Amino acid sequence: NVIGGTVPADRNVISGNNSNGIYIEGTAAANNILGNLIGTNNAGTAALPNGFNGVELGAATLTVIGGDTAGAGNLLSGNGFGGVNAFGAKNTTIQGNKIGTDLAGTAAIPNGNAGVVLQQTTTGTLVGGATPLARNVISGNGLDGITVFSARGTKIAGNFIGTDATGLAALGNQSAGIAIF
Repeated sequence: NVIGGTVPADRNVISGNNSNGIYIEGTAAANNILGNLIGTNNAGTAALPNGFNGVELGAATLTVIGGDTAGAGNLLSGNGFGGVNAFGAKNTTIQGNKIGTDLAGTAAIPNGNAGVVLQQTTTGTLVGGATPLARNVISGNGLDGITVFSARGTKIAGNFIGTDATGLAALGNQSAGIAIF
């Protein structure tokens, strides 16, 4: 399943919904969410919130949100709860996204809670990566940048958390950069 793509013509604006922008559950596997604006207007400059999360993953496996290639990253900002909320998801990759900022990564468009929430039986999640294109900017959110709650096997690497997209200016989350429970 592919939602969006790496070129602007394939981009979706997924905003203003009463619940989640994207909800993937159950036996859905090998899902790719690429290049979308989720929770903002079509310019990526102001919130147009989904009521809950930008992306919510249930027991889905092998979901990629963004990626480490040009144009793959999503903007996940302005949502009522979180940018990404995973509960029970397996082997998820979250890369190259801006979560809690505007499209340029220079101003906050906060998600109401954390930018990324990994909880319950979520396992094997990679947030970020070793290359600049894999880097997430997770800043300006209403709670933590990333909350890990009872998840296992999470790797968080190479991100800018609490800074702008240059990594040179503060754009803090309202609580911790990373909170692990």
